[in-house]
Amino acid sequence: MGQLPPPPSEPKSYLAPIAAGVLLAGVGFTAPALSAHAEAEAEAAAAEPEGPALVDAHFESTPEGARITVGEQTCTAPCDLELEAGELEASAALEGFRNASESLTVAEGMEAIRFELEAKPYQLTVRIPDGATLRVGDEEKTGGEMIALGNALDAPLAITVTRRGFLPFETSLAASAFEEADDARTHELEVSLERRAARTRRIAQAAPTGPVPNNPFL
Repeated sequence: MGQLPPPPSEPKSYLAPIAAGVLLAGVGFTAPALSAHAEAEAEAAAAEPEGPALVDAHFESTPEGARITVGEQTCTAPCDLELEAGELEASAALEGFRNASESLTVAEGMEAIRFELEAKPYQLTVRIPDGATLRVGDEEKTGGEMIALGNALDAPLAITVTRRGFLPFETSLAASAFEEADDARTHELEVSLERRAARTRRIAQAAPTGPVPNNPFL
């Protein structure tokens, strides 16, 4: 038998070396471009201004428990708030006491901010009928006028209104009866008196001094 002819040789491709060269060249050009972009982003981030400095501020109130407000932040004294450095306004509010406010210069190392709150005074107005007498506690007062009672009302306050020919009016007011106003705790009382019932007068008859007529025992 004759020998078979050898298989034909595969044609040589010149495209693969060219593609590899192009790929390497692309990598060479891309790497420096990416590196330059990252550097630009880093420089831009470094150039951005930093946010405002924050300072921890401590607040106290006498008495304790006041609501502290600085801008949109609130807390209950004693407490701490993280504030931006600079000029700010702080306020303190507590039921039964007048509101207080203070301008602050917020800076690192600042001292605690203390609010001394002033109690709201108690004020009473009692309206009484003409000719009546008003007593508040142990003192006689004028009806219709504002009566200052001081900053504390530890016990119920006795109120009496009298007038000749009328039944007396008596009541007592505790601190809880007074309403909160801007600068005081107030209460208004309107008093009307009830007239006493008319009394029937009896005329005493004199006993007879002589003998009783038609007395069978005489």
